[in-house]
Amino acid sequence: MRIFCVIVILLFLFVFPAIAEYAVPDRPNFSVNTHGDASYQTWTVSGTVPLDFIQGYAGGEWVHFQSGESVANSDYIKARVEGGYHIGRLGFRGYVRYGERSIAAQDGLVHGGGYLHIDIIDEPTIKLNAGIGAWIAQEKFLDGYTLEPSVDVGPHLHSELQLPNISVLAECLPNHTLDAYTVRVIPIWEVPLFKVLFVEQVSLEISGEIEYKSSTHHVEIEPWQWHWKHALKFGF
Repeated sequence: MRIFCVIVILLFLFVFPAIAEYAVPDRPNFSVNTHGDASYQTWTVSGTVPLDFIQGYAGGEWVHFQSGESVANSDYIKARVEGGYHIGRLGFRGYVRYGERSIAAQDGLVHGGGYLHIDIIDEPTIKLNAGIGAWIAQEKFLDGYTLEPSVDVGPHLHSELQLPNISVLAECLPNHTLDAYTVRVIPIWEVPLFKVLFVEQVSLEISGEIEYKSSTHHVEIEPWQWHWKHALKFGF
């Protein structure tokens, strides 16, 4: 319980030099990324579209993984739609996110929730907001783990810090009994590079996802999971 309380406090103090699940500017954008070595190669295409009519956005990502063994070739996607209604510094927001073959041995994840949004600091050069609400999720695991899909619910806590070109989202998702929890930290750092032709801004985007589960569904699933990505981002 002590470590859970410490993590909740850190949600409101956490500062990491690197934005929310997707960077959402005021115009459509997409980014491309590739990396690998002699044994594998990964191609990633992601993009976001602002949805002004719900004060939100839709974002998605497609990843193709290819190795020397054709059986290991695979494609997977993830997506998120979020929106809400705001009055002054308060608002109510809802979201749905989908993941296929994501971290922590997931073969599929459908996660949704709603929360009260609070703007703590809302200045041109620094923004800090927090949210409290509830979530529900269905998680499907890779076949090798012989685990049935699980459904869980619980409270939702998060905070988000935004600086010029730098932002980080930290969220804590306890289950309904409060005896287990998941912590996710998603940083994004955008470095503007140049403008060209009809592209308003070309940037280098460095992002990551760090996840900790206090209790996993299988002894072979590590509680800590993380990955990083650097990509060229094109804004229109």
